[in-house]
Amino acid sequence: MKHYVKRNGFTIFLAVFLLGLLLCIPSQIKVSLVSKATVSPRAFPYVAAIAAFSCCLLSLALDLFAMTKKEEKDQGKEMVKDDNISYFRIVACIALLLAWYLVLKIIGFIISTVIVMFVLSYMLGNRNKILLAAFPVVFTLVIYLVFSQLLHVNLPEILF
Repeated sequence: MKHYVKRNGFTIFLAVFLLGLLLCIPSQIKVSLVSKATVSPRAFPYVAAIAAFSCCLLSLALDLFAMTKKEEKDQGKEMVKDDNISYFRIVACIALLLAWYLVLKIIGFIISTVIVMFVLSYMLGNRNKILLAAFPVVFTLVIYLVFSQLLHVNLPEILF
């Protein structure tokens, strides 16, 4: 169990943080009495926090399941330490997201997000050509439609 907590320490911390965030949303975002017909200003933070919290719980449950499966399979074998964190990938992801932010207003949301999602997917190990082509486009269009149509947020357009 100690190894499980050490291995998933950040996920556990994030789950506790998100739970605290869920408790703070009502006191931080005031709802006006005029906007009863539209989506509440609290809706997006609630949905985002609940979705992220659910992903944390799912990640913890799947890791616990995989760990118990591995213990059953490897009874008697020593646990191999798996700390293969590629710091280059982390720095490259941060640099890519910074570059995305810088070119967002120049080439627009849709084009820049498709390019960034393609590069991130490839960089993180996706080699399936169909998924590599479809995921960035579908993800970008869903995000664009949710923000522009449902939440009425103006996203950067192409300048030319």
